[in-house]
Amino acid sequence: MLWRWLRTGEEAGLRGLVEAGRLSEATEAAGRLTRQRPDAPQAWRWLATCHRLGGRLEQAAEALDRAFSLEQGGMGDLVADRALLRATGGDLEGTEKFLRAWWERNPREAWQADLAMAKGCLRRFRGKEALHHLDRWVKASPGSPFALAERGKAKAWLLAYQEAIEDLEASLTAGPPGERETRVTLARCLLENRQPARALERLGPLLEREDADAMEIRLGILCLLETGELESAGLLLGKLARLPDAQGQNALLEARVEMARGEQTDWVRCEALLRRATARAPGDHEALFLWIGALRKSGREAEAKENENRLARLESAYARIQKIQRGEMDKAPRDPNLHAEVGGLLESVGNLDEALEWYQSALAIDPGHPGAVAGAARLRGAARSAAGVGAEPK
Repeated sequence: MLWRWLRTGEEAGLRGLVEAGRLSEATEAAGRLTRQRPDAPQAWRWLATCHRLGGRLEQAAEALDRAFSLEQGGMGDLVADRALLRATGGDLEGTEKFLRAWWERNPREAWQADLAMAKGCLRRFRGKEALHHLDRWVKASPGSPFALAERGKAKAWLLAYQEAIEDLEASLTAGPPGERETRVTLARCLLENRQPARALERLGPLLEREDADAMEIRLGILCLLETGELESAGLLLGKLARLPDAQGQNALLEARVEMARGEQTDWVRCEALLRRATARAPGDHEALFLWIGALRKSGREAEAKENENRLARLESAYARIQKIQRGEMDKAPRDPNLHAEVGGLLESVGNLDEALEWYQSALAIDPGHPGAVAGAARLRGAARSAAGVGAEPK
C-alpha cells in the first residue's frame, strides 16, 4: 500500500472528493499535491485516478507512469490502476478477469471497476453491458450522486432521454451541486425531450459563471431559441464570440439566431453563414438542411436541388451508422468489418478525423483488414498533403 506517502487527512480528503464525484475539486487537489511533493507516487496515483474518471486518458496514463517510476515495492495498487485505465479505454477482454478478482479482494473499490468496465463498454458500443455495470454500482451505493450521474450520462448516450433525465435530476437532488458535465448532459436531454425552459433552468447556474465555456453557451442559445427569447440568445451569441476557442465555429448558431427573426430575416446573410458552416463541417446534417432552405429563400433553387442529393446521402449514411452502433455492434463488438464500415461511411460524408479513428479501431482488431488498411492510408496521405510533406496526421 502507498498510504505512507500522504498524510491520512490528505488521503481521506481525496478519496471523499472522488467517491462523491467531485472530480474537478479532486483533480485540483491532487495536482496541487504533485506540485508540493513531486516525488510522492501516491499523489501521482490520485491525479491519474482523477484524470481517468474524468475521461482524460492520455493525462491519466502520464500520471500513472510517473507513479510507477517513483514507486519502490508494493506495486499491486498501481497494477490495478493500469487495468482500470485499460478497461476505461475499451480493453475489456484483457482486463475483466483481473478486475473481477481485484474488486472481490477490495469491495470498497468495486465501483471503480464497474465504472471502468461501463465506460469501456460504451466505447465499444456495448450499451446493455454498460448499464449492467452501472446498475450494479447504483444498487451497491443507493442515493450516490456520482453513480446516478454516470448512469444518467450512459442512458443519454443510449438516447434513452427520459430515463437519463430521471437519473440526472436525482443526482443533483441527492447531494451538493453536481459536476458541470452533469448539468450540461441534463440540459441536453431536456432539450431533446422538448423541455427547453426546464433545460435553461438547469443550465442557468453555469451560464451565470464568468468561466462559462463554449459548449454551455451554445446549449444555452439553443434553449433560448426554442423558448423564443431571441434578444437573450443574441446576447449569449456575443458572449460566445468573445471566447478565443470559439472563433470561427459559430456560423450555424449565428444563422439560427438570424432565422428566428421571422420576416426580418436577412436570408442572404443566412445563406453565407450556412455555406461557411457546411464547409467547416461537411457531415453536419443540420447545417446542410438549413443551408438548402436558405438557398431557396435566396433564389438559388438549382444549388438547393444539387445539395438535396448530398443531404439524402448524408441521411442514408447516418442511418446506417446508427443501425451498426446501436444494434449490430452490440451483438458483435469485435467485428472489424463493422468498424471499417463505419469508417467508410464517415469518410463518405466528410468526417475524416472520426473516420480515421474507426479505421484504426478496425486495425486494432485485425491489423490486416484490407478496407481499414486502405482507408487509414488514404486519410493519412490526405492529411500529409493538406498539412505539408512530412506532417503527422491528426
